[in-house]
Amino acid sequence: MPAAVDPKRRKFYAVYDGRVQLGVFVLNERTNVAFAWDPERRFIGRVIGLKAAPEAISRNVQARISAAEARRRLNDPRPPFVSGLSGDFLGRPG
Repeated sequence: MPAAVDPKRRKFYAVYDGRVQLGVFVLNERTNVAFAWDPERRFIGRVIGLKAAPEAISRNVQARISAAEARRRLNDPRPPFVSGLSGDFLGRPG
């Protein structure tokens, strides 16, 4: 069996934050290349090295959290008024 296809050369890893699974990746030990997926099995990307894969998964989770926060703010029917001026100056209490 060729080394590139040899299943003994691939290791499967899971990345957790406490009890929550953040993603999984497969590391090809011969080439030191890892392929990462999130828990919903959406492909995150191809990275080089054992340490780069969990970092990529972590960045993906942070990006998803930031995107959810941005969507929440955009969908807010009463967004906060931002002008840099105090409420007293604008004629609003407190």
